[in-house]
Amino acid sequence: MKKDNFEKIFNKISKYYDERIIKYDDSPKSVGQKNIQTLEKRLSILLQVGDLKKSKILDFGCGTGYLYEYLKKKINYQGVYVGYDISKEMIKLAKKKYKKARFENKDIFQNRIKEKFDYVLINGTFNYKFKNNFDWIKKTLSTLFKKTNKAIAFNNLSSYVDYKDEILYYENPEKIFRFCKSELSPFVTIRHDYQVKTKKMPYEFTTYIYKTKIPIRKLIK
Repeated sequence: MKKDNFEKIFNKISKYYDERIIKYDDSPKSVGQKNIQTLEKRLSILLQVGDLKKSKILDFGCGTGYLYEYLKKKINYQGVYVGYDISKEMIKLAKKKYKKARFENKDIFQNRIKEKFDYVLINGTFNYKFKNNFDWIKKTLSTLFKKTNKAIAFNNLSSYVDYKDEILYYENPEKIFRFCKSELSPFVTIRHDYQVKTKKMPYEFTTYIYKTKIPIRKLIK
């Protein structure tokens, strides 16, 4: 995808979430989450990627920074937390809420990342539908994995569903697995075994990609 197309997409997404924070204020709905219960369920799965307690974490697409609060509450987090988001309004609110965390309004393709993180966590960031979603996911993961010491954890809405919202992006888990396994790391885990809502089929999945010195292997056809 051309650079200028990324800029158009990011401007559109930034505007979308700026409007949501104005409409919903500091609530899960401002970041596209139905309620605090579904938000925390997703975060609980992301946290299972590794031992995060004293690690340096990048929350990519951090929104208003609730992950930082959740880390403190659930694991007594004592590490260094950094949040990136392209929505200026989200970052503005996050900075007001959490004085001991660091938040940046950042486009990682325009502004080079000058530090490394133990873990990168990505919650709901890939769910907004636009042209060439998969190209953006691949470039984002490739860029962030270079700045990761231990692992990346991210979630997607699954194509294995019985209903699709027209504004949301649903991805094939096998497609994500194949890219991560053949391009990023031989150590990849897909979690498609949890329910975000009770009595509902699992309609999303979480992927963990782990750093290793073992080289990747291309798929033998």
